[in-house]
Amino acid sequence: MNLETHVHESPPASLADVLEARRDDIVHHWVERLREGLALEPQARGVLEDRIDDYLRELATVLHRAGQGGAAVPEESAVAREHGRQRLRIGFDLGGLVREYGLLHECILDSVEQSGARVTLAELRALASFIVHGIADATDEYSRQRDAAQRLNEVRLQALLDHAPVSVYAKDAEGRYFITNRYLQEQLEFLHKEFLGNDDFSLFPEEVANEYRSHDAQALAGHTCVTEEVVHYPSGPRTFLSTKFPLPGSEGAPAAMGGISTDITERKEAEAARAQLLREAETQRERLNSLFQQPSPAFIFVMQGPEHILTLANPLLVQRFSGRDLVGKPLREAIPELVEQGYGELIDNVYRTGKPVAGNEAPLWLPSTEGGEPKEAFFNYVYAPIHGPDGQVDGVFVHAVDVTELVRERRRAEEALALLDTLLNTAPVAMSFLDRDLRYVRVNQMQADTIGQPIEHILDHHLEELVPPEVAAQHTPVRRRVLETGQPVFGQEVTANLPPERGGEVRNWLCNYAPVRNRAGEVILLATVALDITERKRAESATEERFRLLVEGVEDYAIFMLDPQGRVTSWNPGAERIKGWKASEVLGRSLSLFYLPGDVVAGVPEEALQLAASEGQHRVEMPLVRKDGSRFWADVLLTALRDERGTLRGFAMITRDISQRRQTEETLRATTQRLEAILETAVDGIITIDEGGRIQSINPATERIFGHAPEKLLGHDFLQLLPEPYLSGNIQPGGRKLLGNGREVRGRREDGSLFPLELSVSETRLSQGRFFTCLVRDISARKQAEEAQALFVRVGTLLSQSLDVPITLKSLASLVVAHLSDYCMVDLLGEDGQLRLLEVAARDPERQQLIRRSLSSSPQQVTSALLRHILESGEPWAELEPSPEWLDAIVGSSRHRALLEALDLKSLLLVPLVARGRKLGLISFAWSQLRPTCATTDLEVAKGVADRAAMALDNARLYQEAQEAIRVREDVVAIVSHDLRTPSMPSACRPRACSSAGTWTSAPPRPSAASKRRRTGPAG
Repeated sequence: MNLETHVHESPPASLADVLEARRDDIVHHWVERLREGLALEPQARGVLEDRIDDYLRELATVLHRAGQGGAAVPEESAVAREHGRQRLRIGFDLGGLVREYGLLHECILDSVEQSGARVTLAELRALASFIVHGIADATDEYSRQRDAAQRLNEVRLQALLDHAPVSVYAKDAEGRYFITNRYLQEQLEFLHKEFLGNDDFSLFPEEVANEYRSHDAQALAGHTCVTEEVVHYPSGPRTFLSTKFPLPGSEGAPAAMGGISTDITERKEAEAARAQLLREAETQRERLNSLFQQPSPAFIFVMQGPEHILTLANPLLVQRFSGRDLVGKPLREAIPELVEQGYGELIDNVYRTGKPVAGNEAPLWLPSTEGGEPKEAFFNYVYAPIHGPDGQVDGVFVHAVDVTELVRERRRAEEALALLDTLLNTAPVAMSFLDRDLRYVRVNQMQADTIGQPIEHILDHHLEELVPPEVAAQHTPVRRRVLETGQPVFGQEVTANLPPERGGEVRNWLCNYAPVRNRAGEVILLATVALDITERKRAESATEERFRLLVEGVEDYAIFMLDPQGRVTSWNPGAERIKGWKASEVLGRSLSLFYLPGDVVAGVPEEALQLAASEGQHRVEMPLVRKDGSRFWADVLLTALRDERGTLRGFAMITRDISQRRQTEETLRATTQRLEAILETAVDGIITIDEGGRIQSINPATERIFGHAPEKLLGHDFLQLLPEPYLSGNIQPGGRKLLGNGREVRGRREDGSLFPLELSVSETRLSQGRFFTCLVRDISARKQAEEAQALFVRVGTLLSQSLDVPITLKSLASLVVAHLSDYCMVDLLGEDGQLRLLEVAARDPERQQLIRRSLSSSPQQVTSALLRHILESGEPWAELEPSPEWLDAIVGSSRHRALLEALDLKSLLLVPLVARGRKLGLISFAWSQLRPTCATTDLEVAKGVADRAAMALDNARLYQEAQEAIRVREDVVAIVSHDLRTPSMPSACRPRACSSAGTWTSAPPRPSAASKRRRTGPAG
């Protein structure tokens, strides 16, 4: 390392001179080397040079002295000591301090070498000695100051530890304490000196010491250990939270352990108390939840917070507001009805003031559980505040009992009480209520007037205190019996003599007694009603006298009375005249005296009494016996007689001799039976109508002809049987348009169809008015036969007019659709044995056009096996409702099938054309509406038409064959005649092969001139 030097004219004379001359350079180079060699942190130059300049001056002074007089180097340097103190303050370690002086010694020697000064051995020794003493002084001061600072820190640390509110301690590797604080000493009641140097086994019981040592071992192993340790003091156990951690040694490995123990006894006790409170709170909450889940007649819920969040709700509340999510919702969302109707403000006040609120019969409109309009309900409620742990209100408890039914019941009771007061005040009878001690608790004015005392004098008194004993004796036993048995007593008659001051007359009352029960069914009151029947009794007495006189004056009826056992108690002259017994002979005797012996044995008299007693009356017509033994028919009316209480008092029997009437009725019944037999068996319908045209009676033939049930005709207008044009204005008072025999009209059946009738009407005048008897005869069969005969005539005439087959078929089909069916189809057998559709006709012109468009002009070959079968069998086939499968079986092509679908056939009739045993084809009849008669009457008509058509076709065939034979014969004769005149004949004049007979597709061949002459000649 090269040091910069100043050039001098002459080198310094001594080491001291060098130091003085090059002091700044020495300091500069020393600082640089100090920074490089010791790897110091950047320090201010002034901090590093502190005291070095003074130290060099002191060294120069020492060297000057040593050079001058050989003085010894001083053993102590104040500057070195100050330097040692300064280096301790800035954080130099002791080794660095010593190294500083070594570097300074080297920098001085380097500077001497560069200066070229001649340094003596004595100076070098003095330099070394001063440096060594400086090192000693600096290190000594450094150590002394460091130890003093350490001791001060230990004092400060101890003061800090002694003021800590926790136990702080440190142990060496053998477990001996070397640091403790005052808190630990006071807790364990040991002096500081008693701790130091002792281990846990010297201070604590063995089991406790072992536990502590196990925790210490974890800290000495380099782990921080946090445990809870229990220390038993005379005052009781204490719990500490101990944190033990390793303390590093000189080599970095744990050489000791430290510990901090915090007394958490109060915290543990608080936590235990809090846990206990939480458990108790949870228990209370569970009990509360259990209480909430128990069936309760009240709505109970708990709300928390100022928003009144529902946290608990009992099942009754949840059920009442089913479909709503209550728990977890604020009150305004869960039960908005409470907020909207003003109860939310009350709950807010409870939450704000902490004061409970209660109310009774508070109205609240709630939605109906069945839906619809809200209904008013009433509740008794309590809103109680819930206080939190801090004593503040944090919720509201609600208990509400639905008293709607109670309020309504009370209102009904109030209404009933008001009605009762009205009834008591307005009833025309004496009414009162008595308690179980038979003291009056409520009476009306009529009752007070009956007793003759003011109402206030009657209340809370017994009847015995108000009326004479003989009157009370008639009431009290009955009243006690009603209270004991709980059964009412009705119709008790009471008689009393009024006192002289009230007229002294005898009065009669009809009394009813009834128990009044509470909801439990217990009799709590007795109700009495007394009706003054004095006037009625007097009227009954007068009526009985008049009745006796009336009964005794009647001679056409046997009127007499019977007791409940059926014994005669009264007898009038009419009974004596009809039955033959005198009163003295029958009084006290049984009712069976008047019955036939067989009826008596059968128990008829007793049964009559039982029926009259149970039903009130029993009426019967039956033969009875007179005193002389003769029998007669009697109309017997037996009536049960009961008093006001419903007790059977006897019977009244009224008998009338109806023998003459029975004989007349028997004669009339026989006549009626004969008439009914005639009506029942008559073939023609017999109808009776009144002047208004309403049907009064019909016979079974009428039902059969028109198809109506009797209940649909009797009492109804006759117009429903005959169409308006045939009846309008015919049946009028004095009118005679319909009177007479044999008029043909058209009737209407139940299905609306019209049919021909022959109507005969006769008039009968009775006291009830004019009546008309109508005889109707269904002439449908006759008319159908006439129409069929007319049709046959038309068909015969038509078929005889032409022998041209196509023209004949076309005319025939047109005639059929005009008079018989809606459609007509003719299929004929060809020469090849195949059926061909030659003619189709429809009644509807539009359908006829459709048929013409669907079928070509050439005959349509029919390949149906079913039609072949019908033709081969020779029997007609009627299909009332043809199915699609049946139609598929008769068609020969898709075009034919499409045509049938377009025509929409409902009924079909197929008849073979057979003449002289030869099967010619089929003729088909079809209807666009259901035709029930197609298998009956229509079938017969169709067979007649088919037979005539087959014969005409066969005649046409024969005619064709005859004409063809004549033509061939004439051709042969002409050829022969020609040959006789002209031997040779061109091939063109040779006979042609004749057409085969049986072909229906063309007209007959035109006859030759010779044949025409033969037909028109005399032989024709």
